[in-house]
Amino acid sequence: DCDRLIDYWQASDKVTDTVSSNRGANDTQLQVKKRADVMIADQSLFNHLKSRLMSRLIPEMKRAFDFDAASFEALRVGCYDSARGDFFKRHRDNSTPYTAHRSFAMSLNLNPQDYEGGQVCFPEFGRELYSADQGGAVVFSCNLLHEALPVTRGRRFAVFTFLANAAGAERERKLIEREAAAGRKGTKIG
Repeated sequence: DCDRLIDYWQASDKVTDTVSSNRGANDTQLQVKKRADVMIADQSLFNHLKSRLMSRLIPEMKRAFDFDAASFEALRVGCYDSARGDFFKRHRDNSTPYTAHRSFAMSLNLNPQDYEGGQVCFPEFGRELYSADQGGAVVFSCNLLHEALPVTRGRRFAVFTFLANAAGAERERKLIEREAAAGRKGTKIG
C-alpha cells in the first residue's frame, strides 16, 4: 500500500506549498510550508485507504482519546524533498476560519527508510522528535503547536488528513457550502 501511494504521487499533478490561512483555503506561503501534495482522486485507491483508516485508525482513536470521528478531510499524499529544502514551520492545524473544524491530525509515514530528518516535534512540550514506522501514523490534537522538521536527505512521503467530530463535520459542511456559494473552491469532504 505504501509503495502504491508513492507511485500515485509520482504520476499525479502536484500542488505545492499551500496552507489554509486567514487569507484563503489554499494560500501559498513559502515562509511557512514547502511541500508538494497530491489529493487522492482515484476512487478505488481512496476507498481502499478509507477502509484501512476506518478499520485500524478510528477504533484506536476512540480507545486512546475517546474521540468519535465523524469525517476526515480529503486524503493527500505529500512529499518533503531534501533537494527542495522542504519543511513545515511551527503552526497549529485549527487556527483559521478554514481549519477551525479540525480536531485531530494524522501523518501516516510511507517510507521512513528512505530519508533522514523530517520528524514532527511539539516545542511546547519538550525536544522529543516523533516519526512513525512505515505504514504507521503520528496522530495528535490540532490544538498542539507542531513542526515538520526539514528533510536532510532523500524524500519523505506521507499521507495527511484531519479528522473532525460531528460538530466539526457540520461546521466543515457549512464552510464548504459558503465557499461554493461565493464561487470559491475549498477543501472537499472525503
